[in-house]
Amino acid sequence: MSNREAASYLDLSVRQTQRAKSRFREVGVESLIHGNTGGKPPNYVAEHIRDFVAQQAMTQWKGASSSHMSELLLEEKGFHLSAKTITWILKRRGVKNPFTHKGPKKHRRRERKKWFGEMVQIDASPFDWLCNGSMLSLHGAIDDATGKILALWLKPTECLFGYFHVLDRMIRKYGVPGILYSDAHTIFFSPKSGKLSAKEKLKGYTVALTQFGKALDILNTQPLKISFSTG
Repeated sequence: MSNREAASYLDLSVRQTQRAKSRFREVGVESLIHGNTGGKPPNYVAEHIRDFVAQQAMTQWKGASSSHMSELLLEEKGFHLSAKTITWILKRRGVKNPFTHKGPKKHRRRERKKWFGEMVQIDASPFDWLCNGSMLSLHGAIDDATGKILALWLKPTECLFGYFHVLDRMIRKYGVPGILYSDAHTIFFSPKSGKLSAKEKLKGYTVALTQFGKALDILNTQPLKISFSTG
């Protein structure tokens, strides 16, 4: 194998490959070990400092935040550690810190539907889709079970006709979905509790249907509003 071929495989320059070959001939396989192997990283914290921080956190510094501990360590020992490093040390030593921030609550993931067409997600995303500086809203429908994109339509802004185009294209190609999953946009759900028809009352509606809602009612498709509850 030539030096150029070897350099290509090693992702090195030809000159670096030649130097590596020379070191290998002189030293052997040990030349392949990185020079920093076995050494301590520059941000290494000595064990006695870790012990001191953990001990103080359980005694004299008890109840202090990691930021305050960082200041106290500098005053008492003339040694600086960031609050983040102190938090890491305490966590590794099993010392609880009352000021440690808890991560955000995890949202309970909604299980996808089992069958294609059982539920369709619909939404619009504004973006410079044509890369010409013009913001357009891409209306789209995605099958919940498979993640398959069913229809797309561009309009200047999120609007009723954009969603009607998506609904029309989706139905013509794939059929009518059982459930349409959307956000609480007024296109889908009316913000007003206007007078309901007898038919709407019988179907359990609590607000008057929007134009889009009436179309779904004709199709016998159930509208479902996205819930942001964490459970």
